[in-house]
Amino acid sequence: MNMRHLLFLVLFVCSSCTEPNVKDMLGDDFRLYKHTPAWSLAKAVEDEDTTEISKQVLQMHISVDYRDPEYKQTLLMLATRTNKIESVKKLLELGANPNAHNDSTKYFGQSAVLLACRFTRPSSKILALLLKYGGNPNSTACGVQENGLGEIVPIRDFALSAAVFSSFEKVKLLVDAGANINYATSTENCAIENCMIFDRMDIMLYLLQKGADYRRKFTEIDLDKPDYPTFEVDILYKLRKCVYPIGSKEYTDKMKVVNFLKKKGLDYWKSPIPSGMYGVIMRDIAPKNKADFDYYIKHY
Repeated sequence: MNMRHLLFLVLFVCSSCTEPNVKDMLGDDFRLYKHTPAWSLAKAVEDEDTTEISKQVLQMHISVDYRDPEYKQTLLMLATRTNKIESVKKLLELGANPNAHNDSTKYFGQSAVLLACRFTRPSSKILALLLKYGGNPNSTACGVQENGLGEIVPIRDFALSAAVFSSFEKVKLLVDAGANINYATSTENCAIENCMIFDRMDIMLYLLQKGADYRRKFTEIDLDKPDYPTFEVDILYKLRKCVYPIGSKEYTDKMKVVNFLKKKGLDYWKSPIPSGMYGVIMRDIAPKNKADFDYYIKHY
């Protein structure tokens, strides 16, 4: 082995042994706790060693809500994000706070409940445990984020709206726990609007059946005019913008929503088609000829 190869090997080994900086770690990394008094507790949570978790909290007197130095999240939040069901259960039994939020001055300010709803990785069982131990079904972020223009702005996403993206079962758990179905914030849509954004017509029908306000107004942006003015539209207008292949599950579920609204006095079939939708239909549905296009327009 020549000197050049030897030097490369030494540098490789040294770099492999170098610990990553805490500031480079993501929020689901247990090594965030490595140089803290809660490191042994964190390892026990990662391993779902409930006996050691109890020992660390009850005998070693490590705070069950000890926060990591970077994101200021508790181990309950970390266990939730990484789907450690047994650890979540034990931490809650030991008094962990399901409504504590992470850093709200630099990060999102989210609780374990909101994290369970925001991510698909945590199981519905974890959300059920959090709610059982007093988690707020209307949990709302209280932190900040960058808006894409380099500006730091508030973020106020909330559990139900987030759950629309991740899990129908989580939506049901939140509603059963008393979540406000019509809740919206300064930065986040109401749940039924997110249903239309994320193509969850099945969840939308469920929420409407549970009392979601089908007469509320929604805000649209006119991209064809200077300064992009906003205007208000109704639920039928929004539904007209939901384009699915005829016969698909999404289409079938959408028709169930249409039938529900018809019984409430809102006739989708009499609502005008928004400008620009013909182009969307040509792009997304790609009808083979004018007859197919006309058929789709009549039935979508």
